[in-house]
Amino acid sequence: MIIIFDLDGTLIDSKERHILVLKDILDNEKITYDKEKLKDLVKFKSSGKNTKTFLIENLNIPLEIADKVNKKWVKLIENKKYLKYDTKYGDVDYVLKMLSKDNIIYFLTARQSKKNIKKELIELDLYKYCKKLYVVSPKKSKNGKIKVVNKIITNNCKVIIVGDTEVEYSVAKKLNIHHYILNRGFRNEKYWNDKNIKNYKNLRSLKNEIDKLLTD
Repeated sequence: MIIIFDLDGTLIDSKERHILVLKDILDNEKITYDKEKLKDLVKFKSSGKNTKTFLIENLNIPLEIADKVNKKWVKLIENKKYLKYDTKYGDVDYVLKMLSKDNIIYFLTARQSKKNIKKELIELDLYKYCKKLYVVSPKKSKNGKIKVVNKIITNNCKVIIVGDTEVEYSVAKKLNIHHYILNRGFRNEKYWNDKNIKNYKNLRSLKNEIDKLLTD
């Protein structure tokens, strides 16, 4: 079986990076904001909203300034200075080690730099698990991932995709492949439940479902 894993929010915990980038921009621009509320960034976005909306609704920053800050955030979010704050979730090594024994593992992510994410995966000791790393543009994440997965699909092997956002879900539905959605990343349990989409808290519980699929 071929198993395609998203990275951020699925295998990699990048919450601290997302908050720190925004904090540094706000501080450097000398913008007044509630530092305690800033900690709610990822929680806010996990309900399906974005960074710009968070700036306006939670930090009470005017639209024009929020737009400027958001553009800088997008530009800096993958800066090497901040990537070092990413960590891997505690269950990742065990699950990938077990699944890679009898399955082909691919990583598929939307990032600005393939070079940087490859280096990060090596430093996190995750790159060894994947047969190939695919990187698509964040600006065309959905269509980019659809094209990649469509090329991976073969008639001789089951294919599943694992992720934490509606992008992975949409890819799976579009290409009619199995999907498993996590609620620990950038979309929370309530978000998925409201859409009547089955979701998982961690990779260990998800692995049990994949094991069942292998025996079908």
